[in-house]
Amino acid sequence: MSRLRENVNRRSVLKAGALVVAFSLAGAKVVSARVLLRDGANGDARTTKAIGGFVRIEEAGRIVLVMPSVEMGQGIYTAEAVLLAEELDVDLDQVDLVAAPPDALLYAQPLFKAQMTGGSTSIRGFWTPLRQAGATARTMLVAAAAARWSVPPETCSTDRATVRHEASGRSLSYGELAGDAAAGPTPANVPLKGAGQWKLIGQSVKRLDTPQKVNGQAVFGIDVVIPGMKIAAVTMCPVDGGRIASLAIGQPDSFRVSATCCDWRTPSRSWATLIGPPRQASMPC
Repeated sequence: MSRLRENVNRRSVLKAGALVVAFSLAGAKVVSARVLLRDGANGDARTTKAIGGFVRIEEAGRIVLVMPSVEMGQGIYTAEAVLLAEELDVDLDQVDLVAAPPDALLYAQPLFKAQMTGGSTSIRGFWTPLRQAGATARTMLVAAAAARWSVPPETCSTDRATVRHEASGRSLSYGELAGDAAAGPTPANVPLKGAGQWKLIGQSVKRLDTPQKVNGQAVFGIDVVIPGMKIAAVTMCPVDGGRIASLAIGQPDSFRVSATCCDWRTPSRSWATLIGPPRQASMPC
């Protein structure tokens, strides 16, 4: 059964010796990959190991993949997780997903040059960056294992979040290597797998977000309520071509805004937009 994890802050991640490939996700709540979840990131989020924004591996073995695109039913959480998992050499049942926080420097859609989702461009835009992030993390983990065993990195292999040295029969999990990998150099221009090496890309996999949407546990934007939050609703002008003739703002505690609409073809009408406690909507005057 999937469950919410306690918040993870930057300091606790660094103390744990976690390998952070780009983002610490301060305050992010993380669950199993089968759960579609928002990111609760707040402040103090970056780490000194920031290189790409998409992968975090904790010493305890938990692997977190950051989803840069918005899941709107098109299956992009599953598709982007596949790209990362393929190059990282982990299976989808071993990863957790979290939505990327607002950060255009890390998560801008390469084709749009902005942090947005649309136009059937997510895979085209993130096809290379996500694979590079996974491959870079895997290379750092292999280097850490090779150094610990005093063997050449090319004699090591990876699968299911584990680095193996077949000649000696030794193996180490990604979690066990996270601290050493984080302390090592970040490689550049890491080669990506060829199509003949793919295990996940091109395969039919089950959607990772479906179960929680079916059982009602998925958290959507409309479900979020924080202390003191106000709800705003837009009221359309009831007159075609109308313009605002006057504007009156009520007391801060009520957040009532009313506007009078006028048009030369129609008698003046007024309407109000109310911003109040959650679930309070707008209404005409």
